[in-house]
Amino acid sequence: MSNIVLVRQGNAFPCRYVTMLIEMLEEHAKGHDVITLSDEPETPGLVMPLTQSLQGWWAKIELFAPWNRFLRPFLYLDLDTYVLGDISDILDWRPDRLAMLSDFYVPKALASGVMVVPEGEDWIWHRFNQHKTHYLGMAGGDQDCLADCCPSAYRLQDHFGGITSYKVHGADSGRIVCFHGQPKPHTASDKHPWVKGVWQRYA
Repeated sequence: MSNIVLVRQGNAFPCRYVTMLIEMLEEHAKGHDVITLSDEPETPGLVMPLTQSLQGWWAKIELFAPWNRFLRPFLYLDLDTYVLGDISDILDWRPDRLAMLSDFYVPKALASGVMVVPEGEDWIWHRFNQHKTHYLGMAGGDQDCLADCCPSAYRLQDHFGGITSYKVHGADSGRIVCFHGQPKPHTASDKHPWVKGVWQRYA
């Protein structure tokens, strides 16, 4: 059984986002542990520490650190994600290399809002640290780094349906709905009743 791993670095996302995802996953991913890597002591649920002082989206690189090997394989989800349907098929998948999103705006590019991370990916952590200054200068953050490390990563939308973008697809048509950037679910909810309904149900 795969774990599900979240990352909360700092308090840009209120605790409600973690609580919301845990509640969604208890409904749509029964039997899977949800672990949050965080440096905030009030983060709810099962929490493991972030230890490397990487800020913002760069904290996701710690998913590949050797001391987190015991968590793999796992499904990673950004906190601004709605899980609205059964994802057992994704959790049962065992790819032999990293799987990422195809960017919703530029499908040839890779995005890191949802990932399936297999065993044996410590090399990504080591490569990041060998070229840290170079990678930290990338405008696209962690996903540019991961795309450079793993240009042949599997693309999740090639293997699974129902992974959508709130901004691109609009309606609540996906089982995994990615908000990726602005607006966030708690601010989008005033204009879009279905977003508000989901937020009120879970958050």
